[in-house]
Amino acid sequence: MIAKKIKVRFCAAAGFTSWLIEWDGASAFSHMANFLADGRILDARVDDPCGNGCGVQIRPGNYLDSVKRWIDVEIDCTADQARDWELALLSQEGKPYDKTGIVDFITGSYKDRNWRSESAWFCDELGIWAQEQAGICPRLTAPTFKLTPGAACLIDIALGGRIVASKGFIRRSSGVLSPTG
Repeated sequence: MIAKKIKVRFCAAAGFTSWLIEWDGASAFSHMANFLADGRILDARVDDPCGNGCGVQIRPGNYLDSVKRWIDVEIDCTADQARDWELALLSQEGKPYDKTGIVDFITGSYKDRNWRSESAWFCDELGIWAQEQAGICPRLTAPTFKLTPGAACLIDIALGGRIVASKGFIRRSSGVLSPTG
């Protein structure tokens, strides 16, 4: 029985790092964030945009509202899945951002990297891992270098997720959203 929804945000900020992640992932997104039931966001970041630390942290629910573009996606699930998803996310609070993973991608040594390792996270890996833990998303066989914010967005849409809000996109006559900048 579907009784709950989880909500995630896929976004892109202005700046070279965001552009590089978008380019590498061949998508309009460079970040994935997870909305907790109380409206706050839990995500993994290499920087400290809110003054409460890098890595996996809880941040204000509106801290990403001003980035250049974003979409919010809601996914139907059971009440148990929503609870388990949030508990999985909260269990990772305080873990570091995966800076070693960035070096692995640059040097090409990512082939042996386990993206499900709970020692450090990229934003999209944390979000998809939590969905797997809750049974919202089946266990993926995605190789390390293919899980990006854009790929996570496609996975969530394929799971039946619906875009419920957006900024920085226009809707084409075909119904497709396209970035405005």
